[in-house]
Amino acid sequence: MKIRASYLTGYADCSRRTFLDMFYSEAEEFGYEFRRPVHHVGAAIGTASHRGIATDLQGIKDGKLITRSDAEAIGIEKYRALSAERIGYDSTSQNANVAEKHIRRILAKYYHDIHPGAKPLHVEKEFKVKYKGFLIVGHPDLIETDFKVVDFKTGARKTPYQAQLGMYAKILEIISKEKCGGLTVAHIPRKKDMTNPVLKNYIYNVEASINHAISLVDSIINHYNTFIETEEPSHILANPMSYLCSRKWCKAYGTDFCELTKE
Repeated sequence: MKIRASYLTGYADCSRRTFLDMFYSEAEEFGYEFRRPVHHVGAAIGTASHRGIATDLQGIKDGKLITRSDAEAIGIEKYRALSAERIGYDSTSQNANVAEKHIRRILAKYYHDIHPGAKPLHVEKEFKVKYKGFLIVGHPDLIETDFKVVDFKTGARKTPYQAQLGMYAKILEIISKEKCGGLTVAHIPRKKDMTNPVLKNYIYNVEASINHAISLVDSIINHYNTFIETEEPSHILANPMSYLCSRKWCKAYGTDFCELTKE
């Protein structure tokens, strides 16, 4: 079974929603039926922006010039591909035109503030380690030449990502035998007015983040083993206070998998 480091942040928010994202096929095999939520515009903008950023970072590593307009075109192309799914817009990014504008502004800020000093060693490289019978997988956005892990975020809200980056750090240390040189979230938040986007860097304590990540992974493994044994999810903590707890965003909302949200 596979556990992706990128799911750890969501697991700390609502374990039951994220457990379902991770192990959907197992839940379906046990007879649970789910709704089909829309694809959040914020996630689509983030994925598209990441595609443009990763293309540029790989270009830096390979000695190839990737212009800002090149990166924007790549990001917009990715967004339009995602738009083939149902996109759920919000008050920050109200429609497709606004979303594409936000992608361009995020990439403009990246090129202005991050591109000039970037020192990529690995770009979105997949790392895997085995742990207690599970495969832990991570795709850090950027590992710099000093083994610092940098992850790019574009969400409207400030969200704590210590668990995700802590798992990246642990995987990196196991595979490379090198100590992680630091953990940084480079956050360019989307907002209604993107005329002057901002970059905020959040630096995490490496050891504390690793410990937090391992604790969450242990919880996921325990939850999975109990779910397979009992075929029911009541032992997996749900969080009705999560802003994603709604019919629109959560496939478990109002179903037998989450009795708390049944009306």
